[in-house]
Amino acid sequence: MSFRLKTILGVALIEATLLLLMVYTVLRYMNYVSEQSLQSYAETTANLFVTTTKNAVLSVDLASLDVFVQEIIKNEEIAYARVLNAEGKTLAEAGHPALLNRAFPEDRDPGKVKDGFYDISVDITEAGQIYGRVQMGISHQSATDLINEARGMAISIALIEMLLVALFSLGLGTYLTRQLRNIQKAAHKISEGDYIYRTPIDGHDEIAEVGQAFNEMSEQLQQTKAKRDDYQRQLEQLNAELESRVIKRTAQLNEKHALLEKAYEQLKTTQTQLIHAEKLSSLGQLAAGVAHEINNPVAYIKGNLGILEDYLKDYRQVIADVKANLADDVSSAESKPALNAVLDAADLDYINSDSQDLIRESLAGVDKVTHIVRSLREYARQDKAKFEMDDLNDCIESTYKIVHNQLKYKCEVSFELGQIPRLRFNRGKISQVLMNLLINAGQSIKDKGGIRVSSATHRHYAQIRISDTGEGISEEHLDRLFDPFFTTKPVGEGTGLGLAIAQGIIEEHGGQITVASELGRGTTFTISLPQDDTSTLTHAL
Repeated sequence: MSFRLKTILGVALIEATLLLLMVYTVLRYMNYVSEQSLQSYAETTANLFVTTTKNAVLSVDLASLDVFVQEIIKNEEIAYARVLNAEGKTLAEAGHPALLNRAFPEDRDPGKVKDGFYDISVDITEAGQIYGRVQMGISHQSATDLINEARGMAISIALIEMLLVALFSLGLGTYLTRQLRNIQKAAHKISEGDYIYRTPIDGHDEIAEVGQAFNEMSEQLQQTKAKRDDYQRQLEQLNAELESRVIKRTAQLNEKHALLEKAYEQLKTTQTQLIHAEKLSSLGQLAAGVAHEINNPVAYIKGNLGILEDYLKDYRQVIADVKANLADDVSSAESKPALNAVLDAADLDYINSDSQDLIRESLAGVDKVTHIVRSLREYARQDKAKFEMDDLNDCIESTYKIVHNQLKYKCEVSFELGQIPRLRFNRGKISQVLMNLLINAGQSIKDKGGIRVSSATHRHYAQIRISDTGEGISEEHLDRLFDPFFTTKPVGEGTGLGLAIAQGIIEEHGGQITVASELGRGTTFTISLPQDDTSTLTHAL
């Protein structure tokens, strides 16, 4: 369906709807007015007829009544008239016989009249006394003819109006569609890339303004296309230049990447060396104590072995004497006193009892040395990236055995190790962190003090706390405590790398290390390590 046809039909439909509504309203109003006029006319005529016939009814003047009835029906609108006395007997009547012979159907509402006659009756009264009644029928035809005539005129006017509106719509639609076709043609031209085409402009109305705006848009598109083509040429030229630049830049980046990889490997090697150097530094501080710790059991093992050597000499002497007595050709009764004398002189009962104690003490000393050596080996070994499920509490105990001799003379160390799940961690690196914190705690205590080591689980972390009653750290130094090469120790007593390396190791494990301290009241370091979801609880110390 074309736009023109849509315009014509749309306007015609609106106009028809409005005209029908107007015609319906006007005819309804005229019908109402006609009915009201008929009712008013009937009531007025009946009342006037009552006034005319009252005296004749009161005097029973039938001749006059007959004259009055004949006179009133001369009115074309009155179909019949009748005068009745008080008993309902007809005194005079005139009009259409068929209407006179039927039963009188009195009407109250003109709109409900069905036979074409409005039947009305009015009482003849005097001093409140009813003496008769008049009845008459007034034709409804004149009002109906008037309404039909008005309806015909209204319909004619409506049809003429619709015809005029249709012609106007046709003209308007033709004008609009012609202008729109021009714009449509211009749009097709532009879509095909013809930005030079311009739509013809006819008139100075809104459609013409739309055409003018369309032409301006075409001109702007033409300019934009020219700029775009220019940009395209520039981009193509720039792209050609960029390809050579990218190749050159890629070669430079590859070279720098190789240098960065080399620097990264050197950095990792340096970091490993620093960690190992810090380990060796800690081992150097512990060397004398560890040597003393090993020398004590070695010394009494050596002494015990010397005593056992003397006891062995006594056993050899006893065996030699026994063999000598057995070799002599004497009776057993004569050799028995001599053998008893040899045994009494050797005191074998004491040797047997003391030898057992010496062997037990020596084995205990060997175990102690073995534990110390094993702890040192676990601490000193270089595990670059070996993370295994291990017992954190056992790692704490093993580390403490290494530093025990250095701490025992001035520190009372207490443990509160709770149930910790087996964790995935690098035992050697965590041991290095713990040793550093324990040594620092011992060095912060000048005379006598205490160190408390505790472990527990908190949410999804295993936590280790190492608290001391040492001198503490000032608040101004707390923020720099983990900075590389920062130390509060005198020159020559610390490298300033211990806590920095410790922090790096803990962060490598996905955990964190924090410190809380107060001058004169001590320091607490807290290590938090993430737990493995599949871990199982292990023993507590």
